[in-house]
Amino acid sequence: MRVKFRFVGAIILLLVVLMAGCVRGGSQNTNAEDNANDPNLQRRMAGNNLPAYIFRCEGAVHTALTNLQNGQWQSAASMLESARQDAEKAMADQKIGQFAQSFADLKAAIDRTLIAVNNHTEDALAQVQELQNRVYSIKMQSQSSR
Repeated sequence: MRVKFRFVGAIILLLVVLMAGCVRGGSQNTNAEDNANDPNLQRRMAGNNLPAYIFRCEGAVHTALTNLQNGQWQSAASMLESARQDAEKAMADQKIGQFAQSFADLKAAIDRTLIAVNNHTEDALAQVQELQNRVYSIKMQSQSSR
């Protein structure tokens, strides 16, 4: 008789845990949904200024790295192309001054990385990680020059 109660108790406990997981999982928002509704994020991404260029390049390179780690080569190449376009826009912007050369170097590195990603080379991941370091370096330089 005791064995039956323990068995029934274990089943009830299991059902409660499963139901709690289903309820909790259904009510959570994803990061993408949160980001889409975040006005600060939208403000940082909009515009043609140094922080916006950096923010967009940083996001595109980070997403490319994640895509590459998941074996999504075409998506990674697309994100790198987006980062390349932002680097070009930044280079053409007269307001960024001393950072034009940093963005030119970033664009050249993106061009090399795009070739590696499109050819599915072994060092593509390392090259995207290097891009991430370059963008981070530009970001730190911009923050220290304020």
